[in-house]
Amino acid sequence: MIAHEPPPRPRSGIGLDQTLCSLKGAAARRENVFKEQLKAQESKPKVLGRKFQEGLKKVKDYPEQPLRPIDLD
Repeated sequence: MIAHEPPPRPRSGIGLDQTLCSLKGAAARRENVFKEQLKAQESKPKVLGRKFQEGLKKVKDYPEQPLRPIDLD
């Protein structure tokens, strides 16, 4: 083999303007996803607190201690 030229790269068919617009759109989508996740994290303590209070109500309704397997011996 004396010389080798790599085959030409296939073109994507997308122009520079379209690529730039898609990059700007990706940044906006990332920002929206970040804001949604931030809202979810802000409301998470409220949801967990409500679930904890519901669990406490259930425990108060049934004051009996559950039987442990070791107590049955």
